Parts: sequence; C-alpha cells; structure tokens
Amino acid sequence: MAQALAVLIRSVLVAAAGILTAALMNSGSDRDGGANIGAGLLAFAIIAVISLVWAVYDAHRSRAALATLLCWALVAVLVGIAMAVQIQFGGSEGIDGEVLRSDLLSVAPFVAGLVFVPAMLGTAAGAALGDSGRHRG
Repeated sequence: MAQALAVLIRSVLVAAAGILTAALMNSGSDRDGGANIGAGLLAFAIIAVISLVWAVYDAHRSRAALATLLCWALVAVLVGIAMAVQIQFGGSEGIDGEVLRSDLLSVAPFVAGLVFVPAMLGTAAGAALGDSGRHRG
C-alpha cells in the first residue's frame, strides 16, 4: 500500500508541475493562435528535472534500486497518460476520441520517456551515492 501511495503522489506532483508550468507560461502569451513552444519546452524540462532529482533522493535513501526503478516506471506510465488526457481539456471542442487515441499513442510514450529516462539515471546516481556512503565505515 505504501508503494502504491508513493507512485500516486509522485505521479500527481510530476504531472501537476508540468501542467502548471505550461499554463503559467501560456497565460502571458498573446492569443493569436500560435503555439508557445517555450512553454512546452520548459514544462518538459521541469518534468525531467523533477524526475531526476526525486529519483536520486529515492534511490539514495533506499537500498532497493530495482524497487525505485519500478516505482518510477509506473510513475512514467501514469504521467504519460495524464498528460495525453489533459490535452483534451485544453480546448473548447470537448473530448475527441480520435485525437485522444492519437495522443495516447504518441504523446504518452514521449512524456513517459521524459519521466523514466531521467529517473533511471537518477536511480543509478542515487544508488551509487548510497553505496559509497554505506561503505565508508
């Protein structure tokens, strides 16, 4: 139960950070219909950095790097799905099943990679830091 709660908390906070970053960046842009590329790139960077740092922390305080990696794999899947679904609520057209399916097949794996790859690197770094601290005697 604790692991499920850990996955849920991480998923909600990482997704919320990305969504809020993009929303804040878009709130100051002109509404000429153009895409605000900077908002998306900043949201992607925020997601990646949070995943990296939090995974370092998780792996450093845990002795089970594989469990940490599994936790972050689940977080990556949930955040990817959440971001793909969230796109449907950005416009006034409502939910379009075909666009949602397309986003689940393209956006979700991309965002999942933005979460999982930095988390994988963070888990490796945190485990290495944890091991070096435990062997110092």
